[in-house]
Amino acid sequence: MVGNVVITLGCTGTITGFDIDTTGFMDASPSNVLVEGYVENQREEGKWIILLPNVPIEMNSHNFYKIQHDPRIYSRLRLTTAPGGGIARFRCYGQVFPVWTNLNHEYNLASANLGSQIVRWTDAEYANKPNILLDRGTSHAIVIDTSGFEGNSPSHIQIDGCNSDEIDPYMDPSVEWFTLIKATPCQPNDKTVHPIIYGLPVSHLKLTLFPDGGIQQVQALGIPYVKDDEEDAVMTLNENEAIIREEEKEQDAEKQLDNQISKEINHLLFPKSSDNTTIVKTITTKKRKSVELTERSVLKKPSTAPDTKPNRTSKRIKSKLT
Repeated sequence: MVGNVVITLGCTGTITGFDIDTTGFMDASPSNVLVEGYVENQREEGKWIILLPNVPIEMNSHNFYKIQHDPRIYSRLRLTTAPGGGIARFRCYGQVFPVWTNLNHEYNLASANLGSQIVRWTDAEYANKPNILLDRGTSHAIVIDTSGFEGNSPSHIQIDGCNSDEIDPYMDPSVEWFTLIKATPCQPNDKTVHPIIYGLPVSHLKLTLFPDGGIQQVQALGIPYVKDDEEDAVMTLNENEAIIREEEKEQDAEKQLDNQISKEINHLLFPKSSDNTTIVKTITTKKRKSVELTERSVLKKPSTAPDTKPNRTSKRIKSKLT
């Protein structure tokens, strides 16, 4: 009996590994699993790619599998167990990589589902500056949400931005910070929209609180930024589909190469020489001619053998008389 389930990922991205946890399942865990990933594209149907090809797993343990470098962007997973059994947890590791369906649409570029993460923060002891990493884009507005914070929200906030290729911009010696929102009052238990006039791309945001207090959420509303250089462009459905088509071309080229190598090996092992064919034809022709000549000679040769039947009969009669 085989069981399977299709899982929609919380966000699209590349996959680096899996943890198939069978803790607590002794006799009821499956012996093998097959994991496939679904690649989004603009065709009528996407494409399922095998990531783990029917690999064995251990019962009552964590089963870690690493995926080699795979640039494809996945949105769903299909887990197949053979035979059907219990799995406590199924974890997928990777990097969030959004697939932009519309580059003119406004997104929350500070969303974790689009790859945003906090790379530095501050507290009472350490003077680290907080930064929010987001996909590079052009911000139109920043929303500061202090819902639930009434007595401990900051009185003022300030937001700065920069454009850096480093994950942590403080590792970039050439980084330049610019002010997006000057120090402005922050209302408790409220959601405030601050428009941004700055029209250049931003990769990081720095939020400064006066004094330190509680912030529920920060949203950076804007559109993705695309450079002219293809290597630095954001991923779109067209680019993801281009990766699939390139892989299909490589697979076809590999098949053609394998067929050519097989033909050459067969030619070396079993050569088809024209001389051999001629020799076989000649031998066959000679055999046919010899058979024809033999048949003709048999037909033309007169019968000189004496009629021995009467003699045999007479000998038998004489022997009886004697």
